[in-house]
Amino acid sequence: MNFPYSQYYRVLTIGSLFYLIFFLLFILFLMISSFQKNGQAATPKHVIKFLISHILVISFAIFMVVPSFKHGIYLFSEKESDALVNSGTITDITATYGNNKFNYENKHSTHSYYVYIDGDKYYIMYIGDFNIGDEVEFEYLPKSKIILSIDYAEDSP
Repeated sequence: MNFPYSQYYRVLTIGSLFYLIFFLLFILFLMISSFQKNGQAATPKHVIKFLISHILVISFAIFMVVPSFKHGIYLFSEKESDALVNSGTITDITATYGNNKFNYENKHSTHSYYVYIDGDKYYIMYIGDFNIGDEVEFEYLPKSKIILSIDYAEDSP
């Protein structure tokens, strides 16, 4: 299976930056609106509402942006030509969290996974039919640990 670098770049960098800007503007709006309460002094009730709303927005922003951006930040300097090839055994597969939906082969939206190969953690947009214990060969970006292609190892059944 091959995964387009452009999909990773679009979702993990451009998408993450869009969400980050949106949340920063929303927090700014909350701050301005909470301090424009008809010129009245802030009451404890207003302070509590202010803190709760900001904590919720910041928590949601962290949930939406951080998982993507921790891989996508490297894509600003890491190019497809930097990819390395490796092989190993899949030791674990876990779902990621956040709003990372990729369009794999223009068929459907897929959710990303973390795949552990020989104990090392990699990010993949779609795991397909691979299972724990499969011997695989894969191409990945070394800084972001993003898998660009994965296939069964030649010597595996």
